[in-house]
This record gives sequence, C-alpha cells and structure tokens, in this order.
Amino acid sequence: MTLDVIGAPTGYPLALGAVKDHLRVDGAAEDDYITGLMAGAASYAEGFIWRALLTRTLDLVLDAFPAVIRPPLPPLRSVTSITYIDTAGASQTLAASKYQVDAKAEPARIKPAYGEVWPGTRAVYNAVTVRYEAGLLTPFTASSSTDIITAAGHPYADTDVLRLSHSGDQGEALPAGLAVNTDYYARDVTAGVSLKVAATSGGAAIVITDGGTGTHYLGTMPEPVRRAMLLVIGDWYANRETIVIGVAVATLPKVTAADHLLFTERNHLG
Repeated sequence: MTLDVIGAPTGYPLALGAVKDHLRVDGAAEDDYITGLMAGAASYAEGFIWRALLTRTLDLVLDAFPAVIRPPLPPLRSVTSITYIDTAGASQTLAASKYQVDAKAEPARIKPAYGEVWPGTRAVYNAVTVRYEAGLLTPFTASSSTDIITAAGHPYADTDVLRLSHSGDQGEALPAGLAVNTDYYARDVTAGVSLKVAATSGGAAIVITDGGTGTHYLGTMPEPVRRAMLLVIGDWYANRETIVIGVAVATLPKVTAADHLLFTERNHLG
C-alpha cells in the first residue's frame, strides 16, 4: 500500500498572526521561521490524531482490491475515482454505481455495491488506485454578488449541516452575514465545487455582503488540536537556540501538554 499526496493543502490551519500573538512576537523578521514551525506543528498533530486537518487530494495505491478499502487520513470527504489494471493489462475506471462509500466511519469504508463484486485485476504492483479528498477543514471564498461559497473538494449535499470557521487571527472575519459556531444548512450545492447556506433546512440562502478577511474554512478545528499546535510551536520556538548549539533539553513540558491534548482528541474522534 502506498499513499501519495496529489493535491497538497495550501496554507496552514493556524493564522500567522494568531501564532505570533501566542508567542508574543512583534515585527516580521521571524515570519518565515515561524511559518516553518506552523508547518511542522500541523504535521505533528496530524500524525498524532491520525487525521488530515486541511482538505487534500490523496491516492491510495494497492496491489489488488481488498474486501473493504479503508482510506487513511480521515475524514474522507469524497471519492474522486477508482481505477485499476484489468486482467488484460488495460487501465479501467470503475463506475461509481459499482461501489458504496461509508464516509461516516473513520477511517471510511469502501466496498462493492449490493450485488456487485470487485473486478479482477492483473497480478502486478500498484494495480488499484483510489483517488479521494480528505480533511477536517476545506478553504472557501464567498461572493457578495451571488451569495455563493466556493470550496474545491467540499463534501456537502443539499440540507447537510455544516459550520464555518477561520484560521484564528484576531484581524480575521468571516464574510459579512456569516458567523462562527453556528449551524448552517447547505443548499444549491454543486458537488465538490460550491454551495450556498441557509439558517434552516430548505430556507432562504444567507445574504453575503462582503468577502471577509483572512482564510475561511468549511468545518471547524477541534479546540484541543488548535491549542496543542500552539503549545508545540511555543515549545519549539522557546528552545530553538538550545537545540541549535546541541545542548540536550531535559524536559519539554509544553510538548507533553500538547501530547495529552492530542491523545484525548484522538480518542474522542474515534
């Protein structure tokens, strides 16, 4: 089994300004260094909770069809395609009607549809490729002229409940008309591309009057994960000189606290 990142996420689940506030850093001289710490902390958190934070495109490559395919790095948002090398050596794309997806499970489950079986494959390496979207947060932009939210790879269907968030900078704001920590209902969905939101199921679309500021997401970051990443970044930043000159750090209390938060959230998410 191989897992390849085809469409890597852009940006980070935390805002640079929010991280600098946490570190009590003014000025831009260390922005590149802190951004690198943000990338490392995101990878650290994902490895600990076994989940993708930002939505990305992944290829799960297998030598043959197992009874049930369980794509790593949940939550699964959508399956783009399943391709395989048939017994004659030709590349084929499996029709979506031939398989069923349980995206509520973590990791998700993909198996043949009722009355179907997986097709035969040639006995070669990497005969099956499952391309899918996964991640807790999907970046979006909003139009004040059409009230349309554009979010590539989003998983929602009409009447689905969703929440919105941003990356946490004090200067950020969702597009006017939208609020954090609020349940919305998807409507006018173009699968994997765009949608509008309503305050009630089947209700009128929320009127959006500006594009907001900063980076916005469909979905919310679990607060323990956000806090843990800030603790990890703070620890790495505080100990950077000690590490550079090669002196061993006896204790890393902030990372210990972060590990506890992440372990608790991993168990909470399942």
